[in-house]
Amino acid sequence: MIKGWCPDLFTPMQSGDGWLVRVRPRRSVLSAAEARVIADAAERHGSGVVELTNRGNVQIRGLTPASAGLFASAMVEAGVADRGGRHNLLMSALAGVDPSVHPQTACVADALDRALAEAGDLDGLPDKFLFLVDGGGAAGLQLVRADIAVRASHGGWAIWLDGAPLGALCDGNRIADAVLVLARGFLALAKGARRMCQLVKSDGAADLFRQAGLAAAIPSGANGEAGWVGFRAFGAEMGGFDLGIPFGQMRGEGLRELAAFCEGYGDAALRITPWRSVILAGVRADRADALGRAATDWITEAQDPRRHIVACPGSPGCASATVRARADAEMLAAVPLASLVHVSGCGKGCAHPFPAPMTLVGRDGAYDIVRDGRAGDAPFAAGLTMADAAKMLMGMV
Repeated sequence: MIKGWCPDLFTPMQSGDGWLVRVRPRRSVLSAAEARVIADAAERHGSGVVELTNRGNVQIRGLTPASAGLFASAMVEAGVADRGGRHNLLMSALAGVDPSVHPQTACVADALDRALAEAGDLDGLPDKFLFLVDGGGAAGLQLVRADIAVRASHGGWAIWLDGAPLGALCDGNRIADAVLVLARGFLALAKGARRMCQLVKSDGAADLFRQAGLAAAIPSGANGEAGWVGFRAFGAEMGGFDLGIPFGQMRGEGLRELAAFCEGYGDAALRITPWRSVILAGVRADRADALGRAATDWITEAQDPRRHIVACPGSPGCASATVRARADAEMLAAVPLASLVHVSGCGKGCAHPFPAPMTLVGRDGAYDIVRDGRAGDAPFAAGLTMADAAKMLMGMV
């Protein structure tokens, strides 16, 4: 697997357990019917393994070059995806459901999605280049980094460039045009930079904002929470129930069970989050306990230690890995973790490309431990078994 690019529905990537593709849910939402289509096609054309990514995508594993094409065709025929594909655009999953989300969120995201699809000169953007529309609310995306982020701010909207300390206020009707100018400016000035933060670090953000007719003046308010677990009320009687997906992976039958839950308890839709969970909206407060009892295979309590563990597939799922990262990560569920632990099969750190309080990195069949860093950073301990690494972590909490 090559670091620096991402697969999509029509560009599969080879991995250790076959080829994989990603489905990008519209507005970060899958209907129950769409979820069942994905589950059935994942079993028919792949290994049946379904994953949620840290960008709110649905990833299908175990495909072949031929079956990857069949899977993509099945998604288009069922209306789950468009033939033309999409740029990476993540939006608040609870728009229109949570009253604390900015009421224009869906309109702003839809306008930006159309503008990106119609702009024929942005194909040169890096595969990982991410656009984000964050309307705030209970499932706000304040902690999610994006190359160009549009966020509800000061009663209106502001645009931030990753790595820049200040954002620029922008009228909602101008956002799509302004973002296109910023994306084109990145392409013109990139000089080998693959992400916006690299360009901002070398050239700053002021010129890009000026090209878009904007002035940076709003400090970055990067606070908030990475989702919740269980039920949260949106009013006197209704709310949302966040179900965590252990280590972000399930099988087709698991996705079908989630589809049944959202029909039986919610509004027949799964809202996909970038913290590898699904939110069921429209859940009645008096039925939340029953849903929690029924969802025995999912993370439903805040104290579940799996909430604090991020793990890639590891070996044999990834050809770059030398350890069984996801299987080994289950051993950490016995450790009372208070902060994030990233278990990476190799030094690329695909599952969590940002610093973590503790990162276990597979190397030559054993684990190194990085403190307050990324998978590729220098470790303070090396050559450990997972059992020894777990003991060491237990002594630090």
